[in-house]
Amino acid sequence: MDPKDQNKSENTEAAKNSTVGNAQQEKLKKAHEQNARDEEIKKMSPKELRNKLSNKNQDYIFRLEKFLTEDQNYTMDQVEPAIDQILPEIIVAQRKGIPASNLYQKASKLVNTSDLTADHNAKFSSVDWQTLPSLDKANANASATVRINFTDGSYLDVPVSVNVIKVDQG
Repeated sequence: MDPKDQNKSENTEAAKNSTVGNAQQEKLKKAHEQNARDEEIKKMSPKELRNKLSNKNQDYIFRLEKFLTEDQNYTMDQVEPAIDQILPEIIVAQRKGIPASNLYQKASKLVNTSDLTADHNAKFSSVDWQTLPSLDKANANASATVRINFTDGSYLDVPVSVNVIKVDQG
């Protein structure tokens, strides 16, 4: 190979490596900036977080509060702190285009209740989250618990696995 051609080939390869390296650095920089913004959100007060909710997520929180106070007989003193704890997670997901209604699936979608009524001699009245899966990181088998409430007042807690997908940060 002619030394001039070899030199051109090496320069072209170096330019390609530089471009790939720059793209990777840019992606890492964006991920770092995103993580910094997410950390800022986690430090905000509940009032600040509620002000950042989209209309869709405000409606979700309203319906959740109404459900917990009217249907589950919790007081607002119990409901508000619980919701305040999930607000940072909702805002972070909102920034990525994920509404709370998608972030927290309906518990009833995860459990097949068709076989349960014969065993309990009662129809089920609702299916609710007992414990939510951790949404901090992607996990194909994040554990959670769903409570199936029956019309006779009994309930059944069912462990479920949830596929938590983390949106690409870039």
